[in-house]
Order: sequence, then C-alpha cells, then structure tokens
Amino acid sequence: MEKTSALAPCPFCGSEGKLIVLTQNYGANGAFIRCERCKARGPLGRTWETHFNGERLYTPTTPQSIETGKRDAIRGCNACTALAGAQ
Repeated sequence: MEKTSALAPCPFCGSEGKLIVLTQNYGANGAFIRCERCKARGPLGRTWETHFNGERLYTPTTPQSIETGKRDAIRGCNACTALAGAQ
C-alpha cells in the first residue's frame, strides 16, 4: 500500500485515502483507493493489458499497466469526490 498526495479527501467522511495495488491475485487484480477511516472504496483501475497472440487472449500485468491502473484509480476516486461536492 502506498499513500498519495494527489488524492482528494473521501467524499463520505473527508479522511485521507490510500492507494492499494493488487497484482498476481487471480482475477482480483487492480488498483483502488480505500479511505483510512470509513473504508469506502473507489473504482477499480485495471492493472493488466489484454492481448491476443493469434490463438488466445491473455492478460499480462506490466509496469506500464500498473501505472495506468494507479492513475485511473486516482482519477476515478477524485471524480467521485467532485460529484459529491457538486450536490
């Protein structure tokens, strides 16, 4: 788990969140933000890429896809906070 400062506060309780990245987790791969206080969870940013090798699809996890998943998780969580603030 790693903290990130580019993150808006939790839309439910206003607390800080942590960026959590799961890889090699058998179908539960991804990155998401979890609130430290109320444990609310933001949308999942996928940390894998889908490829076709001519015969079958496969989904490797690469350093680039992990970084993309982290950015997507932060963007998604910040968008939820912005929506909550607009209401």
